[in-house]
Amino acid sequence: MPLSFRSATPADLESLLQMMRKLYDHDQVPFQEETSRRASLLLMNEPRAGMLWVLEAEGSMAGYVVQTHGFSLEFGGWHGFIDELFIDEPFRGMGFGTAAVHHVEQACAAQGMTALLLEADLQNERATRLYRSLGFHEHSRRLMMLAVNATAQPQSAQPPHSA
Repeated sequence: MPLSFRSATPADLESLLQMMRKLYDHDQVPFQEETSRRASLLLMNEPRAGMLWVLEAEGSMAGYVVQTHGFSLEFGGWHGFIDELFIDEPFRGMGFGTAAVHHVEQACAAQGMTALLLEADLQNERATRLYRSLGFHEHSRRLMMLAVNATAQPQSAQPPHSA
């Protein structure tokens, strides 16, 4: 089945949010719809922050992939980060996840990025197997998070100003 990728638009938002809810439910993570809505619109309007792609097969939305941009001295500069990847149930097992990762990899290479990172839920062995088969390996760092200004509304993808 042929697969295509296109940049998400605000017209896709409701369908994307439905898929995001499925992903978050699968990973047993609380889904904050308004937060995802605001962040998705921000990403659609600020391509220098990353990309939100829609995967389409036979005229249907088959999934989505989100790639954001980061910067690391360790990795020698700009890198990509696959923040979310979701393939809807009817389209699983058709190689679409692999195609999505390759699509993001090619986009990062074309932009001169030095690395591509991602995170996978610790319980999602299917995703972990896929990523390992594509050459990803576990990094010797632990991904940790601290919410800062959690009530702030995303305004811009501009880098923060140093104090």
